[in-house]
Amino acid sequence: MNRKTKAKSAFTLIELVVVVAILTLLFTLLLPARASTRANVARITCVNNLKQVGLAFRTWADAHQARFPMKVADSQGGAAGAVPVAGATAPNVWRIFQVLSNECKTPKVVVCPADERNPRTNFLNVTVGTTYRDFFDNTAVSYFVGADADDTRPQMFLSGDRNIGTGPFNPSSYGYSPSTVLGAAVSIGTNTSTGTGANLQWTDKMHQKQGNVLLADGSVQQLDSSRLRDELRRTGDSSAAKYTVISLGGNNILLP
Repeated sequence: MNRKTKAKSAFTLIELVVVVAILTLLFTLLLPARASTRANVARITCVNNLKQVGLAFRTWADAHQARFPMKVADSQGGAAGAVPVAGATAPNVWRIFQVLSNECKTPKVVVCPADERNPRTNFLNVTVGTTYRDFFDNTAVSYFVGADADDTRPQMFLSGDRNIGTGPFNPSSYGYSPSTVLGAAVSIGTNTSTGTGANLQWTDKMHQKQGNVLLADGSVQQLDSSRLRDELRRTGDSSAAKYTVISLGGNNILLP
């Protein structure tokens, strides 16, 4: 009986090189798409976080004569003591969000997924039984707070991403510093056409030179740097500057 044998085949060196080249090309083409998808998901999650933060502020204010925690004394359950007095520059932004703990439910909503900071497990700042404190400095928070935001000025900045700076390569002037717990209190004003104001922009951290802002009316705006400056002009805040790090008049922002 004749036995039919099948010839064994194998990749030639040239075929192997071609396959490797094709796989490398596909990987190169798909990698930016995957990175872009992750960035978009992080930004959408950040928007949802800020919407929950806005609802928390609103719910809390409804029980406190339409005042946000920044305007209510600590002795009355608020966090006015976390807001620096004029000239001071180190706000305890975390205290403001801690006051909202019943409304926020979880510390995850006060950390942007595009930030280097990690969410805490609880809102405690003291050890209770076997549950250790976990929420006790500004590194627990990603979002700034507008010190003077209130219901009467719906376009005021209530909260938003902390990566506001004077340029994409100079974040240390304002809010983006993964290691510091001091934060910064700045008066970024409404005149964003000239001088330092014209340099206000999102840094290249977190949302690829963009950012999200929660307004006092509860809406969340996704802004590029140009629209960030436009929105600051629309806030209607004509108050004087309180802080000296950046002192452009009005829009007093507390960065964690």
